[in-house]
Amino acid sequence: MAIITVIVVVFLLLIPNDNVFLAFNASNLKKFDEGWKMSDGGDIEPDDLSDIARENGSSSGVTIVNTLPADLERNDSLNFRSRNVDYKIYIDGELIKEFDPYIPRIAGKSYGSAFHHITLPEDAAGKEIRIETGFLYEDGHCYIDMIFLGDGGDYYHWLITSRLPSFLLSIIIIIFGLIMFIASFLVKEKSSERSMFYLGLLGIVVGFFTMSDTLFMQLMWGGTLFWHCIAYFGQMLLVYPGFCYVNSIMLRPEKMYDRIVFVITMLQTVVCFAATAFGIADYHSLLILVHIYQVVIVTAIVVFLVRDAITYKRLKTRNPNSLVYMAFIIFLVTAAIDMVSYDLSVGSQSADNNRIMRVGITIFILSLSVRSINTFLIKMKLANESAVLSKIAYTDPLTGIGNRAAFIRQEEAYEVDIKEGDIKGVLVGMFDLNGLKQVNDNLGHSAGDAFIQGAAEVIKSSFGPDCGWYRTGGDEFIVLMAGTLDETEEKYQNALKAMGSAEEAFNATSGLGVPLYIAHGHAYAGTENGMSVVEAERIADSRMYEDKKRSKSARKS
Repeated sequence: MAIITVIVVVFLLLIPNDNVFLAFNASNLKKFDEGWKMSDGGDIEPDDLSDIARENGSSSGVTIVNTLPADLERNDSLNFRSRNVDYKIYIDGELIKEFDPYIPRIAGKSYGSAFHHITLPEDAAGKEIRIETGFLYEDGHCYIDMIFLGDGGDYYHWLITSRLPSFLLSIIIIIFGLIMFIASFLVKEKSSERSMFYLGLLGIVVGFFTMSDTLFMQLMWGGTLFWHCIAYFGQMLLVYPGFCYVNSIMLRPEKMYDRIVFVITMLQTVVCFAATAFGIADYHSLLILVHIYQVVIVTAIVVFLVRDAITYKRLKTRNPNSLVYMAFIIFLVTAAIDMVSYDLSVGSQSADNNRIMRVGITIFILSLSVRSINTFLIKMKLANESAVLSKIAYTDPLTGIGNRAAFIRQEEAYEVDIKEGDIKGVLVGMFDLNGLKQVNDNLGHSAGDAFIQGAAEVIKSSFGPDCGWYRTGGDEFIVLMAGTLDETEEKYQNALKAMGSAEEAFNATSGLGVPLYIAHGHAYAGTENGMSVVEAERIADSRMYEDKKRSKSARKS
């Protein structure tokens, strides 16, 4: 195996690694972001247009001028990215390109970011190029950048390869979000279901939000306005699943807070949408309000986490959310850097406004996914162990049906259900074996055990799976049947007939020599007669003993 590995590695190293035959070669591109001047002769870089917008305080725009290089090749094109800018391009005073797209009111004032590939005239070398720009916003987010001269195919190849890593990170976030989201519908443990659901929803929302800023989808399939709106709506919605996830992993989750945040988030989204659609404001100008809301929710999340940490410390219990704190801090720091950078336009403009947060959110989602899966597996293990212990604690080992502890638990639960109106009532059936002492005395306790097991099977098969059956003593059994008075009475009488036939079948095949007869009595407890379950149990027990006496008298006669 080692020899094969060495051969493969050597073979790979010897493969030629040049790009002579590469269809697209970014090294052929020429940067064209220097030498630009304003109409008054002052120097300017195109990605500083936003500063001019801030100084002008209007959307009038600015004109920039440059000279195309003398060595411009015949098939070279002008390639660049515009953000929130309309423009006209002139070569020696001749208009060659105008960009003033129609933007539906529902999308706001701007198209967001767009890439341009403009074919230059064959004789453009050495001529003046003038770009007249119009700003769509009166702040620091209107500019032109990534300006290159060269083949359009080379330019788009460079754009795609440079944005692919960021795009793949967004895809990873979405995939993990989908895994958590789907898993939430498959798990049965409630707290894990909620945390996985909201974590998955957060991953999906943040994944699409950050994907929009990679510009990869716009490059591959267009849809500039669609992804422009996705970026805004993603920011508006992402706080809700984030808050709900943190709330779901608290010691005492408060669902009321989830509902409050949901209402506020939806209200914020509707207000922003309506204000943009009716031309009152624009998504872009309302972002500061969205960011303030995000800060408020993040503050609430911090309060929740700190409060929970204090509670765990006071209880001297291991805090299972340590990984959440670390992941949240990483996400918070990276998100804050991008948010402040966007709102204040710190430093130079960036082609990707969420490049730092994307790394933070990837670490955040992956860490919390691992935490959710690990927590779920631990809870499943504990649930299985609890189920085994519960079965031992509430199951009669001889017959396999519920024991007295199980009966008491169900009796108390039915009392609550009746009071809260979840059920109308419950029929209580009491049963006692005739002849068990005779079997034990004459045939031994093994035969007596078989006698009890046979009686339990008769009761189970006669009353069916809709009832609860319990062995509450040596030869005593109880059946509980929920429903209305008339329904349960009819079912009970039909079950008694079936029980008579089952007794006959058992006696015909048991070979014990002692006939099985199960004495019975019943009573109903519920809203229709105002009787409690405990009282019905007492009356049913009394009626059962009356039936037992009658059966003994009948055998003697």
